[in-house]
Amino acid sequence: MIKTDFSHTQKIKSETTPFFAFSTVLYGLNFGLLGAMVNAFLPINFFGDFSLYFGQILVLFCLVTRGLNAAIIAVFVASTVAALHANDAYLIVIYSLEMLVVHVCMRKGYFLFESAMAFWLLLGVPLTLCLHALTSFVSPELLFISGVSRALNGLICVSVVAICCWFLPSHLIHGRYYSTPPKLSSLIFSLCMLTVTLPAMVISLFLIWQSTTTNEKNVQRELEAVTLKAATINNIELQRHLNSVQTISTILENDPDAKLQKLLTATANNYNLFSNVVLTNAYGKVISASTSHSKYSDIVPNVLAASLNARHSVNYSNTTTAAYITDALIDKGFNKKSSKLLNEKLNNTPYVYFVAPIILNSSLSGSAQGVVPLEQLIEFNNENIDSEYQYVITDSTGKIIARSNSLSMPLLSNFDYVEHRHPLITNVNSLAFNQEVYLYDKSNTNNGWTIILMTSPNKVTSVLVDYFFILVLATFSILAAFAFIAKSLSRKITQPLVDIAENFPNAEFHPQIVRESQVSSEMVKLTHKLIDSHEVMSNFHQQLSQQVHNKTKQLKQLNRELYSIAQKDSLTQLLNRAGFNRLAITSYRNCVRNHINMSLIFIDIDHFKVINDTHGHPFGDKCIIAVAKTIQKHCKRDTDVLGRYGGEEFIIMIV
Repeated sequence: MIKTDFSHTQKIKSETTPFFAFSTVLYGLNFGLLGAMVNAFLPINFFGDFSLYFGQILVLFCLVTRGLNAAIIAVFVASTVAALHANDAYLIVIYSLEMLVVHVCMRKGYFLFESAMAFWLLLGVPLTLCLHALTSFVSPELLFISGVSRALNGLICVSVVAICCWFLPSHLIHGRYYSTPPKLSSLIFSLCMLTVTLPAMVISLFLIWQSTTTNEKNVQRELEAVTLKAATINNIELQRHLNSVQTISTILENDPDAKLQKLLTATANNYNLFSNVVLTNAYGKVISASTSHSKYSDIVPNVLAASLNARHSVNYSNTTTAAYITDALIDKGFNKKSSKLLNEKLNNTPYVYFVAPIILNSSLSGSAQGVVPLEQLIEFNNENIDSEYQYVITDSTGKIIARSNSLSMPLLSNFDYVEHRHPLITNVNSLAFNQEVYLYDKSNTNNGWTIILMTSPNKVTSVLVDYFFILVLATFSILAAFAFIAKSLSRKITQPLVDIAENFPNAEFHPQIVRESQVSSEMVKLTHKLIDSHEVMSNFHQQLSQQVHNKTKQLKQLNRELYSIAQKDSLTQLLNRAGFNRLAITSYRNCVRNHINMSLIFIDIDHFKVINDTHGHPFGDKCIIAVAKTIQKHCKRDTDVLGRYGGEEFIIMIV
């Protein structure tokens, strides 16, 4: 965008405009309000909470056409709306600094695109990262994406303005910009970036967005599948264990006197979640227990005898015939005799109970109960849920009854988490607790438990960061390549012209100049035209020099003839009075200096007037010529000075 033909009056006008002139404020407000409307109503969702704001296009256009004064007003109005929409007050600072840096660079003759790129690479991105890192606790991935996305947003805006400026008339560009023609390498570099790199970057961003969105949906589907699998496995296992105690209850209902000790022990041993299986009477007192190899088997009867009365009094008050699973609890109703032993072995271990009521004659006779320590439930889920996921299982009251070993949360505590919107992830639900953020999905079991499966956001953000890192590396590589290409190509284009300019005064051109011009047919044609013009000018110069030499020679000869005419008498060819005086004075001074004798002779022709009157002037001239020849005949030495002093008077100086 080479705009150098600005009038002198335009430059003076732009330099003398007051800062807060009415027209300046009006233009700034108009562009600023338009930019604010674009930022408010036309942002493009980028990644997560990040959006692209194109109001900066109008602000930059205001800078190029109306100058810095109006642009300051416009950028403040437009960036304020963008900051409010993005909840990022630093956008006002970043965009204002961009205006100042671009203004300074363009005044020094740099292109708009070059100026903006230099700002974002050297100042914009580092400043954005520093401001967010110092004032908020965000992850390095979020900082990286934030800086890169702001830079890409700025470069896209400045690219649109730079392309538009190519088609603007010169008088619409502000007078302070582009007063100095840029280098050809800068022109080629900007053209390459605008026509190749920026479109490629936009396409790359679209592909990254598409790939990231697909990855998010895959992660969400994977979470849903794993959560559903965990819920299904738990439903099957819980129902299997619940059916086992229901089977014992059914057997006792059909045969109250049946001997079930072996059945209780076999059930406890074959169903891995049970630590023990017991029978209780209608009041909750244990009347029989399995002799399982479990570490809890020797004390469970004491535990149940002491605790089930208190635990199940509420449950039994609402008589039910269906088997059910209790909420988790810690039994603390032990008698004094057994409390020490229980505390040592069980350490207040929490349990859930699988209860199958025994109904005889339409009344509650007792229950068959399977005892499941929560440790067994945790071990079961650790075996069946992939280790790359964390899980939490809560009962119907919201108490934690199982969780991954990596999660430091006490059992039977509330799982207090909050729904969280991840700034980089849109299609996957996330939650936050203990200052950690997880992607999650949840599902419910048939008995009212909730299974929450969680995984790290890195499954999504790491892919996004990798894409952006590759994009940044590719962009820097392309920048370096285009800078080298622009430098080489500009040298290849301009070097023949430079060589011609340097060798123009010479008589002939070196063949290397012709070889260097083989860049394009136009350059070859231009080089040959210049060489032909140089040859014509050289021939003309030689002809002109020869003509000047001849004319100078003729002029010298004329000067000598003119001098001779001025010093000699035209009739006698003797010195005239002026010529004689000049030579005589010089000779006299020489004689005085060297003490040499000299003589001065005056000769006058007698009765010359009578000759003229009698015979006429032509005869008188012949008489004078005859006298002059007679004098020349007798005065032949080099030191003799002869002259015609008057009409018929002669003078001789003899040394």
